[in-house]
Amino acid sequence: MGAAVLLLLLAMGAAVLLLLLAVGAAVLLLLAMGAALLLVAVAAAGGGGGSAATAGGGRKGGSTASDREYRNKVQGFKDPVAGHCEPNALLKVMLDMFSDKATSSIFYTTDLMVLIDIIHRQLSDMEAGSKTRTHYLELLYRVLSTTEYTEHNRRQRELTICLSRIAREDLEESERDRELVARIHTAFPLLFEESTVI
Repeated sequence: MGAAVLLLLLAMGAAVLLLLLAVGAAVLLLLAMGAALLLVAVAAAGGGGGSAATAGGGRKGGSTASDREYRNKVQGFKDPVAGHCEPNALLKVMLDMFSDKATSSIFYTTDLMVLIDIIHRQLSDMEAGSKTRTHYLELLYRVLSTTEYTEHNRRQRELTICLSRIAREDLEESERDRELVARIHTAFPLLFEESTVI
């Protein structure tokens, strides 16, 4: 009788463990779906300058320069991209998600590959002096810093060509972009060498 009870308890324990694993898998699936939806939304937004939320002005309708100054001064809020250009909301979320390894780890490798494709397309399509291009360069730096990019090296050759083109721009408006490219080259010298283009 004791063995039957022990066997029953083991079976119940295994069932509870399987239930917990299923719940955990469901949570991870929901996180992955959310990350994929963010990627699709960023791609659909196309990296355009503003959004409907920022176009309204005033405290209720959107964010104005005086609102940002108020947050910075009174609330001690420090935005890493403040002072350059307000990115659209989805790009801002992506910048925030990749500011830390813990939050960037919710993305699957295939999600990161799609994001790299989006970043490459945006960097290739945007002209010199575009503030949004600066935000995509910052996003690229953060993705490289907080993920295992070297596991797949997605679009490495194309990104190297793109970064080299930006580094050679002579325009004054491209100064911040050139600084970001230099920071990427310094942080990841083996990934984006000129010799990898050949």
